[in-house]
Amino acid sequence: MKLSVNLPEKLVTLIDEYAEKHCLSRSAAISYAVSDWLETRKAIESMPDVLDKLKTVQEIAEKMGYDNFKKAVNNKK
Repeated sequence: MKLSVNLPEKLVTLIDEYAEKHCLSRSAAISYAVSDWLETRKAIESMPDVLDKLKTVQEIAEKMGYDNFKKAVNNKK
């Protein structure tokens, strides 16, 4: 899809330098940058949920005792 945006000249210069260094077109470099930024934002936004799950696993491990927990995890493989 064709899209028109206004960007500061300094940013366009940085984009062009990146694109040239990585043998990409300006459009490909911008597409990559936006895609990477969106994926990073998605990962950052999911961190609280991941941390909650890790806390739950830690609590289970503490209740079971770390050695028993380790054995239980290894036996599931």
